[in-house]
Amino acid sequence: MEPFFSVNDFFKTILDKFQTERNRSVEESFARAFAESDDVRLFFINEDKAYTDGKNIIVDPAFHDIYKDAECLDKTEKVLGWPGFVSANPWTALKMVCRGLTLHECLHLLYTNFPGNQYKDPDFFETKVIPIKTNLKLSPIFQT
Repeated sequence: MEPFFSVNDFFKTILDKFQTERNRSVEESFARAFAESDDVRLFFINEDKAYTDGKNIIVDPAFHDIYKDAECLDKTEKVLGWPGFVSANPWTALKMVCRGLTLHECLHLLYTNFPGNQYKDPDFFETKVIPIKTNLKLSPIFQT
């Protein structure tokens, strides 16, 4: 018998509910404060990328499906000395991944001179994905 609601449907639903205007606005407010600029704009995409052009920050909260990878999140929590609240909750994991990407891009805004050579190369912002063998481990509560 087929499950009524698959694991992929569950994660897709969580992602859809996360990518709201309210959450985008909250993340943009954080980016503006951290980058010390009211001109910063932040946008969500679903393209497995995160980047900035010096004014706009574009992030995919589901970057590399990290929010689904309970083993990776669990190891990260252990390194950071956290009690395990991220790996147990995909919503919290999405928030943490999104915030980490936003922080990373804000640091580019603070410490990179824009515009730079990237505007001379039309392929600069194309992400070169290097295949990585991984064994995505779902939390036991999502395994059937």
